[in-house]
Amino acid sequence: MIQRGLLQFFIQCIVVAIAYLVIRTDIITLKDGVSEQSLTEYYQQFLLLIVILSVSYIAKINPKARSFAILVVGFFSCMFIRECDGVLDKVYHGFWLVPALVVTFVCIFFALKDKQGLLSTSARFFDSRYFYTMSCALVVVLVFSRLVGMNHLWQILLQGEYIRTVKNLAEEGTELLGYSLLAYSALGFGYQVRKIQVSE
Repeated sequence: MIQRGLLQFFIQCIVVAIAYLVIRTDIITLKDGVSEQSLTEYYQQFLLLIVILSVSYIAKINPKARSFAILVVGFFSCMFIRECDGVLDKVYHGFWLVPALVVTFVCIFFALKDKQGLLSTSARFFDSRYFYTMSCALVVVLVFSRLVGMNHLWQILLQGEYIRTVKNLAEEGTELLGYSLLAYSALGFGYQVRKIQVSE
């Protein structure tokens, strides 16, 4: 048990170190100011895809968990669509909301077909150690990174020397940390479900 805990700590350190290296590459090597077309943004999208694929795998191998997995896939798919708003805005500004709403309604429709499975798997997930990592990561992505990235805060801090790149670094860096932990927890939960499936 101790060795497993230490291993997880070590893996999380590696996951966070990779996130740092991505940001460092953007700032020092690519010099792109962590823009909308930066390595950081692409890596965030990649991590969201890992989350989506991991939960989709759970839906595939475990019929009992399928309803819950579909709902989670829908949620993170909407987050992925939102992250791709730079491309979708070429249709018109705010167009990302259209595919996001379609995904939301479709996933809710299919998830509610098995309400019992949805509730039982939800309870199992909320009792999993990976839920705590995922919930903390979501708080970082959806709340803390947004608050840290408020222009008003940085304008007060830097006063007449306001540099948008510094603000972007703080916001996108914090967001990337959250996405990294999300991917870690999704992979971990997928592995846990697979072990249970095999043992059964």
